[in-house]
Amino acid sequence: MTSRRPDRCSGFTLTELLMVMMVVTILYCISLSAIRAVDRTARKTAARAELKSIETGIKQYYAHYLSWPPLSEGAANESGDRVATLTANFASILNGTDSSTEKNGNPDKLIFVEFARLDKDDHPLNPWGTSGRFPKDDCYYYAAMDTDGDNCVRFPDNPKKEGTPAGDVQGMNAVSLLPSDRRFRGSVIVWTFNPELKADDKDYLIGSWQ
Repeated sequence: MTSRRPDRCSGFTLTELLMVMMVVTILYCISLSAIRAVDRTARKTAARAELKSIETGIKQYYAHYLSWPPLSEGAANESGDRVATLTANFASILNGTDSSTEKNGNPDKLIFVEFARLDKDDHPLNPWGTSGRFPKDDCYYYAAMDTDGDNCVRFPDNPKKEGTPAGDVQGMNAVSLLPSDRRFRGSVIVWTFNPELKADDKDYLIGSWQ
């Protein structure tokens, strides 16, 4: 009677395991890169949509009160146009939570804009501002309003420098997307910046006119 040899144990060799791990790692890197690209696109799309909403809200405020929303402290004037950082006070006026009954506020408590993201001090933030990856000072919204009646608004001139104080609209970087005279047809423009990019990147500046 012949004895049967035991079956050889089945399983993966070390080489096969390493190959599987390598393939899984490659697939993970590809999918992670795709997810990040989708996330970047989604943030930019959300920022542009909110910029348009803010621009429309400011125009509606003007149509209702026949004046522009009052400027925040420290706001700048450029060539007769009014430029403002959208601070908590500015936002409270536009979103109808302003407690003031003064005419230059929002005494009718109308909601002109509903902001999707606010920091702990109630300053509106763009879609990058709540990720925790970037300083909130780099994620504010800015607006310029035509107050000299020429149906144009001017973007601030001075380039942004290292150490520029938060909310200093004089220090914003206009980059190469702007026209040479930095003037735009219309009564209001609103803009923000993509803190993932460098200031010389063509997509660094995101504006309501784009």
